[in-house]
Amino acid sequence: MLRNLFGRAMPMRGPLSAANYYWIALWHLSGSLISGFWLPEFDALIAATPKNERLIVHDVIAARPFDLSGALPQLIERRVTKVEFCFDTEDWWATARVSRLDDSDEPLFVRGASASIVGPVQLSSLAHT
Repeated sequence: MLRNLFGRAMPMRGPLSAANYYWIALWHLSGSLISGFWLPEFDALIAATPKNERLIVHDVIAARPFDLSGALPQLIERRVTKVEFCFDTEDWWATARVSRLDDSDEPLFVRGASASIVGPVQLSSLAHT
């Protein structure tokens, strides 16, 4: 089911994106603190980590955009005062306030045209190798 969803999923927007990174994502979901939350009504998986009073949303894997503001309460089991996204929220939460994080320590290497991108680049946490 997860492999099928990744095959149909839209890539995250931004200056650098990835598509169909199922095997890498499966490794993260199996061996880290990132949990996958299946939302059948959206045919989507949200990868998130609760940390103190924050909910860190690492990735959304879905074939079409939907409003995350209505879906996130399903993931919250205890008090959350802040939600952080590890990707551009434009397709998922139009009214979200954006603040860029320093990602200069990201374990990502690019070649070719992607290497000419200037400025911060955030690739989905589940696509990191």
